[in-house]
Amino acid sequence: METADEFWRMYEQLSQRLKKKYLKKTHFSDSLDHFTKLAKHLDEEKCPQYAAFCSLAVAKCEQSMGNGLNEAKAYSEAAEYFMRAHLDSGELNYEEHLSAALQAYSAAVKIYSEHGQSSLAGVLLLKVGNKLIWAKKPEEAVVFFQRANEVNQSYPSAFMSGMEGLLLCLVLSKDYLEAVNTLIAYMQYLISRTDVTLEPFRAALGRSKVQLILLSMITMDAMYKMTEPQQKLWDLFETVHFTNPVPELSSQLFFTTQEIMLAVKYGEVESFHAAQNSCFGYWNNLERTLLQNISEIFYCKS
Repeated sequence: METADEFWRMYEQLSQRLKKKYLKKTHFSDSLDHFTKLAKHLDEEKCPQYAAFCSLAVAKCEQSMGNGLNEAKAYSEAAEYFMRAHLDSGELNYEEHLSAALQAYSAAVKIYSEHGQSSLAGVLLLKVGNKLIWAKKPEEAVVFFQRANEVNQSYPSAFMSGMEGLLLCLVLSKDYLEAVNTLIAYMQYLISRTDVTLEPFRAALGRSKVQLILLSMITMDAMYKMTEPQQKLWDLFETVHFTNPVPELSSQLFFTTQEIMLAVKYGEVESFHAAQNSCFGYWNNLERTLLQNISEIFYCKS
């Protein structure tokens, strides 16, 4: 596609077919096919923002034909194109593309929900949240992860992914106190499950305990009183042990976390640096982000 003018000319020609007074389903189907092909061509030409407009037109055609789920799929595809345009803009950072992407995603989620497809709505909400993290928009991602968690209550794996995404966004946004409250609620959810001894619930509970300790290290200097479960866990990690007292954790992870905690408490730079290097390889993204924040605070004090 050589110019934007060429795109708008082709787009206008297709749109005129949809403005006829007595438009039959066969015409909708024909226009839908043309818009779909044009979107694919524009995508190949690396013009995602224009491809997005074609997908929006496809969504309108599907709506007129009463194909709700196909309409949602078209909105989702439009959102993908808009999001790609936003990410490809680099330093130009076209916020209108991001705004259009979020509107299209929300339209798709609404249609899935109205058609009783809560699992599809939940998966899409998680996808949006993760894309917003990638776009360095953690504050905006919080809302989508919260909505995903509401929808995914009946789907443990998706719910756990949503909680982990939400926690990461809160930490990236430096909303540490809300992250503590969210993490404690998540731990209570895991403990309340009758199958908490099974993977992946057992592993998730263990990592949540590590994350709560790391969050506590960040918030300990704030005017913040630890909750009872938080204080109890803190005391457990603070006490010297010869064997691992947390069955959900590997001994390596427990003692490394304890070493970091005690190094921060007593201001031991070398111990902190050694523990930091030893754990970075096997901690997840949330834990590495927390550790990085602790590192910044620790070295500023030192």
